[in-house]
Amino acid sequence: MEATQTYKYTALSGPRTIRVLRLSGGSTDKVFAELIETNLDHSCPYEAISYAWGKDAKSHILNLRGGSPIKITESLYHALKDIRYSAIEDGPRYLWADGVCINQEDIDERNQQVGLMAEIYGSALKVITYVGQDTLDVKKGIKLAETLVLARKESVNKSNAKRQIPDETDPAWPALRDFLGRNWYTRMWIIQDLSNLLTHGAYKEYISIVPFSEKQIGALGWMNELRNYHREHPEGMPLLQLLKGGREFDCSNPKDHVFAVSSLMEESCRIKPDYKKDISCVYFEAAEQIRKSCGLDILSYAGMWKNQEVPSWVPDWSFHPEQIPILQSRWFNGLLFGVLRHIYVPADLKNRQLRLSGCVFDRVVHVGGTLRRSFITGRMARYEWARKQYSLLTESGTKYVGGGSSLEAFWRTLILDLDPEKRMQHHSALPASGAYFESYVRPNKTWARDEALASLEEYRPDQRLKLPETQPEVMEAWKRESRLDPTECSKDQGTDNVFRSLRQKDSQSQGSSRQGFKYRDLVLKAQNLYRAFFMTEKGYIGMSAQGVGLDDLVAFIPGARVPFLLRRTASRSTYSLVGDCYIHGLMNGEFLRGGHWNVSLIILI
Repeated sequence: MEATQTYKYTALSGPRTIRVLRLSGGSTDKVFAELIETNLDHSCPYEAISYAWGKDAKSHILNLRGGSPIKITESLYHALKDIRYSAIEDGPRYLWADGVCINQEDIDERNQQVGLMAEIYGSALKVITYVGQDTLDVKKGIKLAETLVLARKESVNKSNAKRQIPDETDPAWPALRDFLGRNWYTRMWIIQDLSNLLTHGAYKEYISIVPFSEKQIGALGWMNELRNYHREHPEGMPLLQLLKGGREFDCSNPKDHVFAVSSLMEESCRIKPDYKKDISCVYFEAAEQIRKSCGLDILSYAGMWKNQEVPSWVPDWSFHPEQIPILQSRWFNGLLFGVLRHIYVPADLKNRQLRLSGCVFDRVVHVGGTLRRSFITGRMARYEWARKQYSLLTESGTKYVGGGSSLEAFWRTLILDLDPEKRMQHHSALPASGAYFESYVRPNKTWARDEALASLEEYRPDQRLKLPETQPEVMEAWKRESRLDPTECSKDQGTDNVFRSLRQKDSQSQGSSRQGFKYRDLVLKAQNLYRAFFMTEKGYIGMSAQGVGLDDLVAFIPGARVPFLLRRTASRSTYSLVGDCYIHGLMNGEFLRGGHWNVSLIILI
């Protein structure tokens, strides 16, 4: 690209004026346009473009009539080139695109224009969604999407509709996956782009046209939740709900995790965009806004995450932790911790430190493994993980300090001791879930063979039918493993009798497998994956954020709905927030019995 003189923007003349691009038609690689100013209150008709910025590098040229050329990003260049009318005689097209209609170098203008973003999209004749360059494969994918929608809506002749869907070998399927994998679908500013559809009820049709891939399920699934909320509460959504849903989206500027949802907030709580503030200040102001309206629920979304500039009690919305906050579980309604949740002791702020009254009750003395996806997918890994964590617990005996047996406490902890059928109020998990747990972790002699075959299929899917000829050494290992009981591989002679008895039980029956699947479903519904198992000095067990460490402290804070883990700082007078946690036998205020607890000052930094 040839060096060009930088385009000089003229300052906007008023607080409600915007720039619109008058895009000329054409069919060459050169794109011509003119920037004109208009007022939102009586603007010329225009269309708004929703697109993914992509890389920040401005590597392409937009030729502006009556001024110097302007450098734009590759994604915007292709959007304008594809959207313009193909012939000059077709006339111009009036468009609004943030990458060129806002002077991104002028922070004051950017602050002012971002504050108008909802109105800009709402005043447009229509919003054009540009997800990327057009290709033959993309057309196949879009055609398949339309076919799937028609098949879904077909009610008269479902068998005929199904016949229209191509088989899994058809190239339209990878084309559709590629189309839905484009960056636009997880772009943070899509929330603003589609806010007009949300308020006018058109989002339902949009969401039903596109069968989203797994990558987009979290992001656009939340958009559907947002639409449903706006239908019943048009005044806006609470800031905490907006920010926790926005964690699913991507943006190049971490401040946009707050600013991009500004227009969707309840009006009294809206945060005015100000890009001059540092990220710590923006997130701190958002946290204070949430704390004033939602109390200490804000702490469940915070912790010692990636950005060290942000106080530990302030959520870093640009970081998406693997584990889900306990309060965010879809079937966990936060009615646990029965006594203290009704007590609110006002918090105090000083130098961005949060001063609270609370009870430091216990100390972490053992940190076990993290409950990873392999607990769901890997049978041998599942057994070994459960055996190792349980062995920590039984070092202090088979009776649990919080009541009942150690085994019962263990299986209840992995599912947060919740009954998914009782959504309106807390009910402990049914005793039958204990049998489901035993079926789920029970090993058998075919495991090693199945695990070996699964590994071969995962890494060499093209060689599955040629294994005897091409990989004899692997086949021999597989044969040896198939004769070996994997449960006899353990060298840990101290394994408790409970797990030894599990190894001796027959798990080949179909009924046993079905029971095991029920426990797997409970773990998934509890959304407890990616939390770490730990044990305290007093003998309690729990699940917490992966960052839990030895000597972390268990704290109960009046006004909070769950307990938290804290870590003393070098000064010994302040704490960092590690994260929220589940502790079996303490979630209903049991520690208050007998009055053996003391409230002290807790300063979070």
